[in-house]
Amino acid sequence: MADRRNAPIGASQPPRLSVMFVGRRSLAAQRRGRYVAGSAAHPARMAPDLATALIEDYTRPGDLVLDPLAGTGTTLVEAVHAGRNALGVEIGPGWVALVRSNLAHARGHGVAGHGRVIRGDATRLPAGIPIELRGQVNLVLTAPPLAPTMPVQRAGRGRVPFVDGMAAALAGCVPLLAPGGVIVVVSRPWRHEHHLVDQPGLVVAAAVAAGLELIDSRRAVHARIRDDRFVARHASSAVTGDRRATPVGWLQHDDIAILMSRDVS
Repeated sequence: MADRRNAPIGASQPPRLSVMFVGRRSLAAQRRGRYVAGSAAHPARMAPDLATALIEDYTRPGDLVLDPLAGTGTTLVEAVHAGRNALGVEIGPGWVALVRSNLAHARGHGVAGHGRVIRGDATRLPAGIPIELRGQVNLVLTAPPLAPTMPVQRAGRGRVPFVDGMAAALAGCVPLLAPGGVIVVVSRPWRHEHHLVDQPGLVVAAAVAAGLELIDSRRAVHARIRDDRFVARHASSAVTGDRRATPVGWLQHDDIAILMSRDVS
């Protein structure tokens, strides 16, 4: 068997398995003892076991991982636990404080990696990122918000359409990528006003607009095997526009888009 520790990262890497099973543990069990209270409140949070698997697939210890839509900091926390360094950007001050608490909690457990989060607007990247980090990011790993728009810090424009905002965020990540670096976006369909929104398709549209190329596509299934049967674990509830409404469906998978800049692929 080939030694994967020296396997190339990025475009020259052989394709990974297209289906990943990340439901061996419940989401609550994945976060227990690893995250501070309130970390399960973000609607677009990524499963920690999925973040860990993707970080291990596309980086090596000591590499730099960026999440431009940091949320509660799942990508950052799992990166530092895996011996990588991590940088996050988050626009919401409450979420920024929560990410900092989660990183402090990780440091208290003696993690090998270093992580930090910057309060900023992902659609204005690479602005706000230290200049010495440009060209140093080995992996961008993020999950976009489950909403038709994205928040921005611009006078008179508090939000922009999802594809426009996501395209700006992805394009802003390109100057930060190291040679062979990849962008990985985890997304899922969701329901809005009784309609199913194809967010994975919108992510690919945004990537094309940002000058990126889809080099691989994977799917994470939130299920475990019990008595030779698949037992689903829900990735997220898909609800109507009224958040007080009863869930109308349960999502049991995430779509994963692997992207690279056309200029370096």
